[in-house]
Amino acid sequence: MKKFLSLSALALASTSTAFAHVTGDGSLGLTAGLSHPFLGLDHLLAMLTVGVLAVRSTEKIDWTYPLAFAGFLGLGAVWGISTGTLAGAEGVVAASLVVLGLLLAFRVTLPKPAMLALVVLSALAHGQAHGSEATGAWAFYIAGMTVSTLGLHLGGCMIGKVLGRSGLRLIQAWGTATAIVGLLFVAL
Repeated sequence: MKKFLSLSALALASTSTAFAHVTGDGSLGLTAGLSHPFLGLDHLLAMLTVGVLAVRSTEKIDWTYPLAFAGFLGLGAVWGISTGTLAGAEGVVAASLVVLGLLLAFRVTLPKPAMLALVVLSALAHGQAHGSEATGAWAFYIAGMTVSTLGLHLGGCMIGKVLGRSGLRLIQAWGTATAIVGLLFVAL
């Protein structure tokens, strides 16, 4: 457990404290897409938290949420490419951290359609924010981002499985920290 917490703290400390969106002209391709979800605290927390949420009620992985998030992240990115930056998109990304975090912090269980709607909205917002900045090799960028997103979801699932029911307090603390980070991003 100490090793897990140390690695988690190291991973969180090594991310940027600001939104990790593409800078410059955004024409970065597969490598940038693969690394992007690991570079911003908002994205890292959202992806891992969706994974934890996917195992929290049954301790079996409900792949509906990670697969929906990854798929709608890609659709949101295509949407962002076609529309450019939408006013308030960053606020929705930050708010999604608050909502996802609070679901864990207060052990809220929603009906599956409602939970799926929250996950899809979060994914669309994250994807739109990414896609609005991508040019050039954007298809490779989105593919890489989607693969890394699924990897982070799997990591979140493993966190949820390792902590299980005996780690409810740690999962609640994770949710609280995620919600606080979201609130800080909303305030920025």
